[in-house]
Amino acid sequence: MKNRMQNSPRLHGEKFEHNKTAFKQIHEMAQKKGCTLSQLALSWVLHQGYNVCPIPGTTKIENFNQNIGALFVQFSPHDKAKLESVASPNCFQAN
Repeated sequence: MKNRMQNSPRLHGEKFEHNKTAFKQIHEMAQKKGCTLSQLALSWVLHQGYNVCPIPGTTKIENFNQNIGALFVQFSPHDKAKLESVASPNCFQAN
C-alpha cells in the first residue's frame, strides 16, 4: 500500500498542491463547524435527502461516539453548496 501511495500522481507536483488546497478548504470548514472531517462527511450524507442514510462501520466505541456527533453538525444550503463545489467528484486531480 505504501509504495502505491508514493507513486500516486495525486501526491506529486501541481496535482498535490491543487489537492492540498482543496483538502485545506474542507478541513477549515470542519474546524469552523467544530467537528471532525468524518463528522462533516457523515453530516453531508445525512443532508442529501430523506431517503439517504449513511451506514458507517466501526469497531471502536470512540469512533461510534464520534459518528453520532455528526447528527449535531448544522448544515445550511450554503454550506452544502460550498462543500460540494470544493469536494466535487472532479475536484481532486489524479492523472
